[in-house]
Amino acid sequence: MRKSYSNNTRSVARLQEDLRDNYGQVAIPSGTMFAVELGSVDGGSYAVVYVRAIIKDNRTYALTEKPK
Repeated sequence: MRKSYSNNTRSVARLQEDLRDNYGQVAIPSGTMFAVELGSVDGGSYAVVYVRAIIKDNRTYALTEKPK
């Protein structure tokens, strides 16, 4: 059973490993923090979160979705 959240539960998450691009280069280094919003939880063991911003050097960089 998947529970969805509509109350915009927001948290901060820290990247544990480097995030690499398609060429294997470091795109976002480990330790970078993200502002995330909880989307849903599946039985308490699997969570879907949406990254809303990257936090780096005490600055917040909001992420926006590309127009379709």
